[in-house]
Amino acid sequence: MDPNIALFMLIVLPIFITFISLPSWANWLRQHRFTTKNYRGETVITSAGPVLLVALIAVQPFVLVLEQNRVLWGSFFLFFLTMALLGLLDDLKGEKEVKGFRGHFFSAFQDKKITTGVIKATAGWGTGVFVSLLLMGSSGFAWLIQGTFLALSSNLFNLLDTRPGRSIKLFLFLSILLVLFERERSWFFIPAWSAIMGYQYWESSERTMLGDTGAYLLGSLISVYSLLVLPDYFLIIAVLSLGLIHVFAEKISINALLERPLQQILLYRSGKWGKE
Repeated sequence: MDPNIALFMLIVLPIFITFISLPSWANWLRQHRFTTKNYRGETVITSAGPVLLVALIAVQPFVLVLEQNRVLWGSFFLFFLTMALLGLLDDLKGEKEVKGFRGHFFSAFQDKKITTGVIKATAGWGTGVFVSLLLMGSSGFAWLIQGTFLALSSNLFNLLDTRPGRSIKLFLFLSILLVLFERERSWFFIPAWSAIMGYQYWESSERTMLGDTGAYLLGSLISVYSLLVLPDYFLIIAVLSLGLIHVFAEKISINALLERPLQQILLYRSGKWGKE
């Protein structure tokens, strides 16, 4: 196949699939009560992410036209598919009353109950280690760092998926930054960018949320590309930073942490700083 045709399909097909399939999928989710209350107290549909996953799977034959390294493609496909499916498991069968790593692992050890959160954490880290071995051929301490980076950076997007467009904005910012850093394999992101174009209206209008499926999908794309192009010392810094973020997320609200500075800026500009 002509590479130009393959590139065209990477751009057009995800938009088409997302645009056509999202209304039906959203209706099914609504009928089966896969809804939640958003930060405004309004009912929104969760788990819209599988539509993005289907769009990305559908274009993989065209990706193979552009990428000749089958090991790299296979590792990339394995990781984003596995992480998205783990997210889908939690979206459909997750224990909503159990929150955070501590809550899920406490339930496992104290109540002898394996939650979907435990499955996500262990399977996600194990897949990350396996993919790092395939991609980097590392051993010892290196694969431990790389696998942990893949798992934690993917989960970061899940932590942020509590406000409309937050995970998507982070994905767009980081993906563009990474492509500017290394453009050789920008095909990593083209299908996701296209799928987001077909999906974004639904989320920005607060009708749907990505859910774990979509958040893990976007996070896994960023993490694999980062592993390929960023230096090892950056990964070590990133793992330490991501670890701290996840520890803080167990004790404080990420939303409060992100929104409090904005509130302070608005109060300052309105002349009410120190009066609230």
